Amino acid sequence: MVVPTSKPDSPRFSYDELTLSKKTSFSKSRFLGSKDDNLNRMDFFFKKKGLRVRVAALIENSQNEILLIQQKKKDSYYWLLPGGGIEFGESAEDALKRELKEELSLEMKSASFLLLNESIEPGGKRHLIQLVFSVNVRKEVPELNLNEKAITGFGYFSSAAIREMDLRPDIKSFLLEGDFKSAPFIKSIWVSEKK
Repeated sequence: MVVPTSKPDSPRFSYDELTLSKKTSFSKSRFLGSKDDNLNRMDFFFKKKGLRVRVAALIENSQNEILLIQQKKKDSYYWLLPGGGIEFGESAEDALKRELKEELSLEMKSASFLLLNESIEPGGKRHLIQLVFSVNVRKEVPELNLNEKAITGFGYFSSAAIREMDLRPDIKSFLLEGDFKSAPFIKSIWVSEKK
């Protein structure tokens, strides 16, 4: 359970030996409930604040076409790279493997980090951080999981087709360049403060 550590309007919450920022601090002294319960509450906290951290897979077929999925929100259809949210405590690579398996029955062979994309809603209510990886999969042909209600379609698309699509977040300029070079992705071991 996450418990406010000061006044209700304060952005401070407690959690097991974790410090996210000066605004949001967590301490072991107020830790309540199981670790899984607290991870779920932390996930809810970030969603409530409008912050979403998402992993996305750039998957190309043998014709250099890019795999995109279609989603519908309200009355709007749009396209995006396959992927999804990182659960609190989950690595980016594990989230990518899970999302590709859940959504499209694809098994990831390897992934290299390409870019970080940040998108903030003009009103400031939503904030998306997307980590895009170049991904190799065991088979090129996805199979849509019928339990995934958010996905309304998918396909591999050429640069010419992508140029005309409603792609969100809008990273068309990057995708249309077509020269995907990996960038450093530093995964480090958490170092706790000395007591």
